[in-house]
Amino acid sequence: MRDKFETKLVKKWACLALAVLLVCGSGTALAEPSETLKKVAGGFQSLSAVPNTHYLLAKSSKSSSWGLIDSAGKQLCPYKFPYLSYLSYGCLQASRYEVSKKHPLLNERSANRLALVALDGTMISDYAYGYFQIYNEYWAGAWVLEPGTEEDSDYQADKAHFFRLVRCDLFFLGTPEGEAPRLVSSFARDEFLKASGHGRYLSVQDRQERVTILEPDGTAHETQNKKAADGVYQIRYLTIVNSLTDEMIAEGYSGVKEVQTANGLLLVGTRTDYSGAKTNSILDLAGQELMAETYASVSAISGDYVLLKKDELFGLYSLKENRELLPCDYDEILLNKNGVDPYVSRGYLGAVKDGECHIISAATGETVRIFVRKAKWEMLGLLYYRQTKSQLHYYSPVDGHHEDPLGALESKQGSGYLLAVKIEGRHYVVNWQGKTLMKGSRDAYAVTPDDSVIVKTDSGYELYRLVSK
Repeated sequence: MRDKFETKLVKKWACLALAVLLVCGSGTALAEPSETLKKVAGGFQSLSAVPNTHYLLAKSSKSSSWGLIDSAGKQLCPYKFPYLSYLSYGCLQASRYEVSKKHPLLNERSANRLALVALDGTMISDYAYGYFQIYNEYWAGAWVLEPGTEEDSDYQADKAHFFRLVRCDLFFLGTPEGEAPRLVSSFARDEFLKASGHGRYLSVQDRQERVTILEPDGTAHETQNKKAADGVYQIRYLTIVNSLTDEMIAEGYSGVKEVQTANGLLLVGTRTDYSGAKTNSILDLAGQELMAETYASVSAISGDYVLLKKDELFGLYSLKENRELLPCDYDEILLNKNGVDPYVSRGYLGAVKDGECHIISAATGETVRIFVRKAKWEMLGLLYYRQTKSQLHYYSPVDGHHEDPLGALESKQGSGYLLAVKIEGRHYVVNWQGKTLMKGSRDAYAVTPDDSVIVKTDSGYELYRLVSK
């Protein structure tokens, strides 16, 4: 009897030890590689990161003009603009005049003195517009503005300034294969209400609710679509087709939905079997299956990720890796709105199940830590932290390493792996395991969305990037 009791006790303690390991994590097994921050670019009068990208707007100390670099320090756009800002899909807007508190952007909008610029500095338009809409990687609208009122306006710059659309010029943005940007068509206010991109096509809806579809060469197609957002890719006789060309994309589908992503237009194809059960898959515009059929519904597509939902629970699929990262077992998949990667931070995912937060290896799907989030505690990427007036508390999501540095969190960008903090009047950069990567400085540091660091020095701003030692 005693032998059986001892055996049960050993098994009980073994299970308990395993549970503790999962909750607390193992610092030894999950140690991060040794890294340091290395300078990759410098000599800037000003340097600021573009949210959710690898890009930084850079003002040259030599010319006092703006350009664009990436987080590796590579110059993308020449330093030639007195004012430059990033829009989306690789498009920038520029002015011939410096924009400042004394000379705000509102002046440029009112005077229609903004230009549309490509990522490499190529001028897509003249300095002749007050506002731009970027529809997708192929299309942009450039608006000529005039003063309006709250009751009669098409664009609201702020709480007090309203504008009417005078003319909308539609530009094809070109392609990486060498197609040049060009003006395709112009619409007066009565002819234009809204537009929507569908890959290389653009739907334009006028103020009488009529919809026209444009091709890059300017060809305009009449359509039965009621709204600009209605798809060009439609179902005919259980087949996904291009409704303009009648080209067959894929057979055997009962439904299709267009989804615009950062990587281009994708199609969510739905099949319905004889019992009424539905499956969904992801296709490109050539009909190639990027995600195999699943009984889960497609809740969202963000970059390379598909958020799936089944029986009110969520899972995650990677289009880039062509595999399921998380099954539909979770009440919530944690989303990082402050980084370049919306879901994976330093190789880990976060998900909530039954009120508990799970930190999961993206490579293996194994849970490495479980904890219950407390009131007033927040998440930066996967970093779990609380900021009070006098103290920053945080825990590493990987192994539970705990830090209480006196001071304040100064930057809320990135994956949560790097923290810019102020401690007793000095500024530091530390990682989520408490290692100091930038020593005390009188000037504040800034972490970028992709975990690079902007450093201010006596000679200007510099950019540092994480590298292995």
